[in-house]
Parts: sequence; C-alpha cells; structure tokens
Amino acid sequence: MRDRLHEVLAWLVEEFPVSTRVRLRVERMPKEFADCEGMVWLERPPLIRIRKGMSRSTSVYTLLHEYAHVLVADRAGWRETGAHDHSDAFYRLLGRTERAFADRGPTHG
Repeated sequence: MRDRLHEVLAWLVEEFPVSTRVRLRVERMPKEFADCEGMVWLERPPLIRIRKGMSRSTSVYTLLHEYAHVLVADRAGWRETGAHDHSDAFYRLLGRTERAFADRGPTHG
C-alpha cells in the first residue's frame, strides 16, 4: 500500500507541481485525529498522513483530498489562507486532481 501511495504522490507532484517537496506517511493517526482518514500539516515541507489499514481506494482518495489542501496553500504562497478549509477553491482543485487521476493517473500492475 505504501508503495502505491508514494507512486500516486509522485504522479500528483508531476501533474500538479508545488514549490516544495511533499512528505507522506502511512501510519496510525495521532490521538487527536484518530477518527480522520488523513490530515495534512502545512509546514514546509508539508506532511500528509494517511491512516494505515484502510482500503486501497479509500487511501488513494484520501491522498488526493489532502494533496488538494497542499495545492491551495502553495497557490496562496504559503500564507495563512484557510488552506485547511473546504472552500470553493479547494473543491475546484480536488475535482481537477480526481478527474486527472481517473483519466490518466498511474496504473499499478
């Protein structure tokens, strides 16, 4: 699973580049986020955490979701922007990443 998620992250960075590297961990979520499927910490470099033990499709969707938050922050110049919010800009970027992934995302054999 980790290999697949790193493959998807590499594809995301190539298709939707950002100005900094993006870290990814698949692990147990911190206690205060135990009910979350994923979270992103928007420090530089940002850290995306995906809860381990989820299905492959849920894990990939969660990565796409969290990466959209990174895109919002990057496009705002990493200023405090409400990049954790689920704003219209966030959903536009999430839609673009989901559509691109469905149309031309990395295959896994």
